[in-house]
Amino acid sequence: MAALVYQSWFDDSERDDQSHSVSSVAGCVGTDEQWEAFNIAWADGVLDRFGLDYMHMKEVKSGEGKFARFKDSRESEELAKFIVETISNSRIRPFGSVVRTNDLKRFNRHNTQTLNGYSLNIYACMRLIVQIYGRTKLEGGGYVQMVLDRIGKGQQAIDIAKGYADTNDLFPDMAELVLPVVLPKTQLAKTVLPLQAADFIAWECRKNVEEYHGWFESRDDGRCGPQYGRWDWAKENDKRVPFHRRSMEQFMLRTNTLLWCWTYDMLAMEHEARNGVWSL
Repeated sequence: MAALVYQSWFDDSERDDQSHSVSSVAGCVGTDEQWEAFNIAWADGVLDRFGLDYMHMKEVKSGEGKFARFKDSRESEELAKFIVETISNSRIRPFGSVVRTNDLKRFNRHNTQTLNGYSLNIYACMRLIVQIYGRTKLEGGGYVQMVLDRIGKGQQAIDIAKGYADTNDLFPDMAELVLPVVLPKTQLAKTVLPLQAADFIAWECRKNVEEYHGWFESRDDGRCGPQYGRWDWAKENDKRVPFHRRSMEQFMLRTNTLLWCWTYDMLAMEHEARNGVWSL
C-alpha cells in the first residue's frame, strides 16, 4: 500500500429520501496536523461553546432536546458562524457534490442508464480532490483516504463510484489517488468530529441547491436551450442573487470550497465525454 498523505471524511444528506429534490455528499481533506488542530477547535469552539455532545444538522433543525435553543434563528446563525470559523481556521479543504434527483431520473430514462446518485456524488468528490491533490502533491505513491459514513450498501455505492472513476479518461488514475472506504464499525459518526463537519457541509450544499428547485424546473429543457433568466426568476420569486443561501455564501467566502452540481446538462456532457461508458 502506498503512503497515506491526506485524510478526509465525507457524509451525505438525504441520499435515499425521494421527498427531496437534491441529495449531496461533502467533506474535507487535510493533513494529520490540520485534523489535529480541527478536532481541538471543534470540541472547544463548537461543542463546548453550545453545550453539545455532538453536532448533527437534522437534529439541529428539529429543535428537540439539547438542540432546542436552535429554534431561535439567532442561535442557529451563531452556530453556523462558529462552524464556518472552525473549518476555515483549521485550513482543511472542503469539497462537495449534489445531484438533482429529477434531472438524474430524466437523464437515466432518456439514455437507458441506471446511474446511482450517491455513487455519482462520491465520484464527483473524488474527481475534485484529484484536481487539487494530483500527482504533484502526492509524490512517492501517496494517496488521499476518503472515509464515508457507514450506511446500508455503502460499499456497493463505493464500488460503483470506482467504476465511474475507472472509466474517466481525463483522470485515469483517480481511483489510485483517492481511496474511498466505509467508516469502520468500531467508530461512530457521533464521536468522529470530522464527520460532524462533513454533515454540516453536506446539509448546506443540499439546501443551497434545493432552495432554487423552482428555477431549475422552470427551464424549457435540461440542457442549453431557451431558459428562464436567473435574475427574472429570482425577482419574481423574491430570491437572492447570487444564488446562495446566506450561510452557504459565508462558508464559501471563508473557505476554498470546490463544489459540483449534477444537473441534466452536466450529466449529458459527462456522458458524451466518456462515450456513454460508465463501467468496465
